Amino acid sequence: MVIAADFTKGAEIYEQIQRQIENMEIGVLVNNVGMSYSNPEYLLGLPDYEKLINNLLSCNILSVTRMCQLVMPGMVKRHAGVVINISSLSAVIPAPLLTVYAASKAFMDKFSEDLASEYAKHNIVVQSVLPGPVATNMSKIRKSSWMACSPKVFANSAISTLGHTRKTTGYFPHALLELSINALSFVSPRLAEKITINTMQNIRARAMKKSTARSSAPADSTAVLTASS
Repeated sequence: MVIAADFTKGAEIYEQIQRQIENMEIGVLVNNVGMSYSNPEYLLGLPDYEKLINNLLSCNILSVTRMCQLVMPGMVKRHAGVVINISSLSAVIPAPLLTVYAASKAFMDKFSEDLASEYAKHNIVVQSVLPGPVATNMSKIRKSSWMACSPKVFANSAISTLGHTRKTTGYFPHALLELSINALSFVSPRLAEKITINTMQNIRARAMKKSTARSSAPADSTAVLTASS
């Protein structure tokens, strides 16, 4: 069964989901829906601020809490289940210019940690996965690499950690990235902040340059019209 749902729409979609899953025994819930900014941006510079923030929080925070509310009662009743919440490495490292996104993923990580403690007695495994860069549409990384792996490589790696740890980056290179950034933050917080914000500003500048180039490109004035009788 496939249930199409737009998680930016708010509370009304969960009534529809509940009706469609009420007779199903769901053993594994993966909360991987999420949205971010189109590119790194200062908080007050976010386009269409109110709409973007409302959609982002609905998608990244409301969705995980409501889906757990809908699915976990059956797991408690059967005394078995797995909940995997896809957070982000940005939740646990400095992430300026991704402020709201990173904070929403930090919520998911904390939510997972305490949910795991609450429902361990019901034999329910709750895991928080904090991936770094993965070659996906949302990250806008087109070509996979050792650090920015493909979704398939990441999924195969992350699933091997299930049952062994409640919290994981899911992929060894991402664990190294987390360790190195947080080690630098511990030794020299100002240097870590400077490097991080400079990196984000460079990404933002490149994105703005591409956007400007696209908007200034000559428009194609030709069109092909078809008609049928």
